[in-house]
Amino acid sequence: MKTKITPLFLLFSLLVLFMGCAKFEPAQLKMTATYNPEERTVTCDVTIIDDGGCSNFTEQGGIFSLSEVPSHLDQYSVVEVVEKNTKNTTFRYKTSKLPLENTTYYIRTYVKTNAGTGYSNIVTFDTTVEDGEETE
Repeated sequence: MKTKITPLFLLFSLLVLFMGCAKFEPAQLKMTATYNPEERTVTCDVTIIDDGGCSNFTEQGGIFSLSEVPSHLDQYSVVEVVEKNTKNTTFRYKTSKLPLENTTYYIRTYVKTNAGTGYSNIVTFDTTVEDGEETE
């Protein structure tokens, strides 16, 4: 018996191959962060705990904001790209100098894939804190 590859099966196979995502879900991230009061920066260590079935991360980075939910779409957020087109499942994001003193900042990291943007937990830092401890 001869088998015939249908055009629909071929199209589906090509889509999966080129999109690079098996489950097609946004990545899930875990982040720990430390505030440096002398530099007024935050260093975040990030681990991608579930890649969502995607083997290529089109962008990794961090966001700091005055808004309680930092986002790419928020006018009070600063988005900083760490790396593009990578397969690394860990990365470090260090904010640029937080511009305002005596201000609360909300920080989280993100990973973009073909399946969408996955975000880490959000941490909060107050630039008046001088003991280097994070506040959550």
